[in-house]
Amino acid sequence: GVLRDIATAVSDAETRTAEVNAAAVTAEEHAQNVTDAKAKAHQMADEMQALDMDAQTLGAMGDYLEVLDRAEAAHREVQEALTRARAEDVRVQEAAQNVDATLKRGHAGLAAAHQEAPVEAASKEFYAEG
Repeated sequence: GVLRDIATAVSDAETRTAEVNAAAVTAEEHAQNVTDAKAKAHQMADEMQALDMDAQTLGAMGDYLEVLDRAEAAHREVQEALTRARAEDVRVQEAAQNVDATLKRGHAGLAAAHQEAPVEAASKEFYAEG
């Protein structure tokens, strides 16, 4: 019923939140790897220039540095998107938990009213068509 469905929605929201948190950690690690590669590439480029390497090699290294810049920017965008997704997933989880709690309070109120009623409820057979 509805109680089970909302409990599943809460559980699913908790799972999504955990998954996006794990994805954010992985994205941070990947971004750091690109940043580290970029720092090392800049150091290599400086060494190549100090060694007076040929223009073709320096050009290839320049291309590599450009690609690393774009990769770093792309990873930054992924991290920003995951930050927004994390915030929204937390809001979804909180909203689902609120529905669950509200529904349980309402259900508990109905159960108490049923138990405290001055007369017993009719059996299901009473409502069956003849």
